[in-house]
Amino acid sequence: MDWTPDDATVALMLRTFAPNAILAVHDYAAGRDELKGNLIVKLLGDTYCQERPGAWTFPSSSPAVMADGTRINGATAFFVPDAEPKGLSGQCRA
Repeated sequence: MDWTPDDATVALMLRTFAPNAILAVHDYAAGRDELKGNLIVKLLGDTYCQERPGAWTFPSSSPAVMADGTRINGATAFFVPDAEPKGLSGQCRA
């Protein structure tokens, strides 16, 4: 995601995304609550993740570097939903 979804968009995501959809949020950095990605992760944690529990993975301070120098996951957080049905696994967690 590269935008902050409104309530209607989150509702549409819950109706149309597959239960096992993985979400990726760009522009995330630990401790930088003012960044767009951090705001989106918080919003999704308070909304989408309450209906689809799972776990967030956050970028490390030292992203993986490929042989050609490409940096991987340097500023992307991603959410992987639990495989269990709603109500069995608890809330969205870091």
